[in-house]
Amino acid sequence: MVFTSRMNKKKEILVDVFNGNGKYVDRFFIMLPGVKRPDDLREKPILVHKGFLWTTDMDEDDTPAVIKFKADI
Repeated sequence: MVFTSRMNKKKEILVDVFNGNGKYVDRFFIMLPGVKRPDDLREKPILVHKGFLWTTDMDEDDTPAVIKFKADI
């Protein structure tokens, strides 16, 4: 997965998907907590592992939380 610098009006960031051989497969937009502009990704921990995308955010009490997305690719 490649996070691009393109965002839509909903503040979702464009992700291009490539297979293990580097061939383009698909693209989609995803809303990542705490990402309001592409440069925010520099400070955002993101991990893709075994079909899931993991990241972090702060909950309503400012307690760190782990966010898990199912990546069906």
